[in-house]
Amino acid sequence: MIALIRGTVYRRLDSAVIVLVGDIGYEVRVVDPTMFEVGEEVELRTYHVVKEDRQELYGFVEQLDYEVFADLVEHVPGVGAKTALNLLRAVPASRLIEAVREQ
Repeated sequence: MIALIRGTVYRRLDSAVIVLVGDIGYEVRVVDPTMFEVGEEVELRTYHVVKEDRQELYGFVEQLDYEVFADLVEHVPGVGAKTALNLLRAVPASRLIEAVREQ
């Protein structure tokens, strides 16, 4: 399990950043890639998804975003990692918490 990644932003993509750690570049899906600058040092709490045909890393600067993402993926039926990330892109984590409490 990859739980944390610390390195330099090598490239921004549409929905992810590539973080260079030593000589290895990790593609990490993030809420907002535009908040990162190429060359910037970053530390991201990561959620590692392993599937039969691929592995994906989802990274979060804020602990609350990570916790809400993990709760959505692990406890809400039908919500996978991509859907949870899209929810966080559309609605702040604090609002998602309120929505879940209100059902």
